[in-house]
Amino acid sequence: MKAKKIRIIATSFLLFQQALLPSVVMAIENESIANTELMEEQPESHLSEATTEVVEEQEQMIHEEQPESYLSETTTEVEEQMIHEELPEVPNEPEPQAEVTEESLETVEPQAVPPLDESLLSGYLGRLNLTTENVRELTNHGRSSYLENILQNTINRTIDLNTAAGSSTTFAVTVPTHSLVERINGNNGWISSIATDSPAGMPDEFYTQMYYGNHSTHQNTYNLNNIVSSNSAIEVSATVIKNANYTATINFTVTRTQTGNTAISLDIRGNVVLGSTVVATQFPNIATPRKVMELNYTGETIAHLTINPVASVGVYENVTVQATRNQSLPQSVIQGWFHTLPSTGSWSYSTLSLAGGWYPGYSNRIPVYLHDNHSTANPSQFWTNVTVVDTEAPTGTPKTARTEIQANRHRDFTQEELRSALNTLSDNWSYPENIKVTYERNLSELRPGTSYQDFFTITDESLNAGEVSPTRIAIVDTLAPTGTVQTETIDLSEVTTEIPSRTDLMQFLNDDLDDNWTLPENIIIQLVDENGTVINLQNLESSDAIQTGYIRLEDERGNQSNLQEVKFTLDNEGPTGNVVTQPVDFQARRKDELTRDDLLQFFTEDPLDNTTASDQIDLSLRNDLGEIVSVVNVAPSMTVYDAKVRLQDIRGNQTEYPVNYRVIDTQAPTGSVKGTWTEFEADRHRDFTQEELRLLIYDLADNWSELENIQLENQRHLFDLSPNSSGYHPMDITATDETGNEYVFKNTMPRIVDTTAPDGTLKDPLVFTKGQTVPDAREFLDGDPTDNWSLSLDIQVGVAYENNVAFADLAVGDHGVTITLTDQAGNVRTLNSQVTILEDTSEYIDVTIPVNVSFAESKESNGIVSPTYQIQNNAERAVQVSVSSVVSQSATEKLTEIDLGVKNNLNDNQVMLISSGKNLNNRRELGTIEGHSTSFSFSLFGTVGENFDFEGLNDPLNPIYSMRLNFHAQ
Repeated sequence: MKAKKIRIIATSFLLFQQALLPSVVMAIENESIANTELMEEQPESHLSEATTEVVEEQEQMIHEEQPESYLSETTTEVEEQMIHEELPEVPNEPEPQAEVTEESLETVEPQAVPPLDESLLSGYLGRLNLTTENVRELTNHGRSSYLENILQNTINRTIDLNTAAGSSTTFAVTVPTHSLVERINGNNGWISSIATDSPAGMPDEFYTQMYYGNHSTHQNTYNLNNIVSSNSAIEVSATVIKNANYTATINFTVTRTQTGNTAISLDIRGNVVLGSTVVATQFPNIATPRKVMELNYTGETIAHLTINPVASVGVYENVTVQATRNQSLPQSVIQGWFHTLPSTGSWSYSTLSLAGGWYPGYSNRIPVYLHDNHSTANPSQFWTNVTVVDTEAPTGTPKTARTEIQANRHRDFTQEELRSALNTLSDNWSYPENIKVTYERNLSELRPGTSYQDFFTITDESLNAGEVSPTRIAIVDTLAPTGTVQTETIDLSEVTTEIPSRTDLMQFLNDDLDDNWTLPENIIIQLVDENGTVINLQNLESSDAIQTGYIRLEDERGNQSNLQEVKFTLDNEGPTGNVVTQPVDFQARRKDELTRDDLLQFFTEDPLDNTTASDQIDLSLRNDLGEIVSVVNVAPSMTVYDAKVRLQDIRGNQTEYPVNYRVIDTQAPTGSVKGTWTEFEADRHRDFTQEELRLLIYDLADNWSELENIQLENQRHLFDLSPNSSGYHPMDITATDETGNEYVFKNTMPRIVDTTAPDGTLKDPLVFTKGQTVPDAREFLDGDPTDNWSLSLDIQVGVAYENNVAFADLAVGDHGVTITLTDQAGNVRTLNSQVTILEDTSEYIDVTIPVNVSFAESKESNGIVSPTYQIQNNAERAVQVSVSSVVSQSATEKLTEIDLGVKNNLNDNQVMLISSGKNLNNRRELGTIEGHSTSFSFSLFGTVGENFDFEGLNDPLNPIYSMRLNFHAQ
């Protein structure tokens, strides 16, 4: 019950505190209360008829709590459960009473609280209210909370038991010795009802828990005995051990009394004695636990068992076992010989051992033993006929990296090569070396540089085959070819090449060339020096001595053998020839040395050699130092030079003959006429340039003269050739070198075109008078127009004004004008400018402005000396003259006090231009000039200021002012 409810009840008790339990009432009243809200509750504890309040019963729930689960030896888990029983709501039928308000309750509360009586509440409660209904509730909740929720949930199980009579098994569980049922909300109100039958309406509702059995804080009676089975075919016995931690351990023995092959369901029954204790959950310091009564459950069901039949233990009559090198068989193999095993317990298995291992073909009747690991008794013995077989395939693991195997076109893989690709290789009987490894591919067919990810087949001695995959092999070739060399010296004097041929080199070898992959005919044979460099026979000095070299063999994969020393001899005879007695002439040249054909001019016939073919004999022209003579850049002349012509065979044997030669130039320039037109711009003012003439000839050159020194002469001249868009002008060109050798290039193909526009210069400015005669187009030009071909008179000149306006319609002012020049070929040039149209000058105004004006040069006229300005009107209309503004231009900074005005000398009208240094900023009329040829003059007046320092001027002061006049025709 909540505290505020307790306070209302306590208030009711205060009305009778002289007759009831004042100390208890006051103790309750002193509890902290949130407010004095009125609550109504149906009396459960027989409250006094003198209660002045209406009490409404709240719906309550009784909570039965199962104790924490405990694990049995068989690890059976007991799950904590709560039993909630909801009581039906009792309608509130209070006796008619005066309603008590909150305010009246407050006034009834005592102002002074009497001293507390700390005596236990149970001392004031009446006897337990053990009505028939309450005892029934108490008994039934004890059965459900302990016998069912604790014992049955923990013990219930299914057991496998051999079918033979006398077969037995054991198991044990540990259970708590207590259970709990609680009043929650409106359920299990019988707990509070049992607490007291006091007519005084005491607060029995403090008691909301009922403990059954023996609890650590609420000790009471607990007994469990006389445990039996409900089925005569199965005997169940048990011993109960009460533990110090308020649990009980129950050791069960289950025994089959009759042979049975079917499942049996049975109940385990026993006698259970539980003491009951009612416990308050509020104010437990004064509402102490009360022992209620002992409950006896005789022959009640405490568990349910299901017994499954299990056949008797035994072994098969005949068994087979895989061969093994081990003397003893593993227990897992022996266990497999049993067709029936014990359902419970801990067991091990054994049989005899064979010193040589369990080999294939072994057959015998042997004993088999079953050992109880929890017993020291002799093991059970069984007999079986065993046969050892080998049907297991060998196993292996491949290497993860590729295994390199040397290529060999002469054979298949060896066992060692195949095994090198495997990490492990094992079998139940065969040793690894006796396991055969095969591969579907043949080594002789696999080229170097290839790789394969595949599988190997492995076969043991009993022909059991397995596979290992993925196997990874790479076919390589790192082995050098082999072969032996001759010991005698080989004659190579007939060899004419720089490098001996394969046939030549085979003389050094015995007939035993070989390689793991490369065929003998494809093995490279090389003659090298001690450094491994291939010997060029031409680089060896001619000598009668025996030469030393080395034979090196190389296969197709580049593998080279070690060097093997050999001996050989070479040719040492030089070539021969007959030379001419007269000097030989060579054409002068800027490039290209003497050719073989040039040098053969020194001989009457081709030179010869004992081994080297004539066309293979090297010829060169040498000086006395043995250096090659060059004729490049030697100027042509009639000088005779001495030299030696050298003959050298391919072995380097040499012969030299003295000769004479000259360098001359009798060759004309060379080149070819271009077969397509070459365009030139027409020009009647000049001839072709040398650069232009060269454009008509391909590859113009000379043996001696540089290109720019070859003079070209044209038959026809550019200034005579008119433009011809449909053809060309055939023209011969003569080319002459520095020596005077000439060559005429016939019918070159110049095509003359005219794509250049004419040109001209415009006059500036272009000024015309409104109403004048339309000017001729050429009047706009400053001089005659020009063109590359058309004469000036043949150039057409056109004029167009902006917006296509005719000249006569041009208003006074500036207008854009375009002058076009067109030559005979239609080339057009456009010249843009601006034309100014002036008004008819028959009416005008003349203004005469004197040159000199004096400012601040002397004290005369206050520092200002002015000339006279003349304005004359030549128009028929009157003209009004005004001064619109005066602006200081420069050097006026010192004239800070200047006063300056202008005066019309005709009528003395004056206009101030500057006052105290401040300039005029608005228009003022000076006067009007009437009629034709009328005029008036005006002059300046004023002062530069009284304080102006004339003596301090080192240089004349030259101030500049600008005055703007405005003329308005009337």
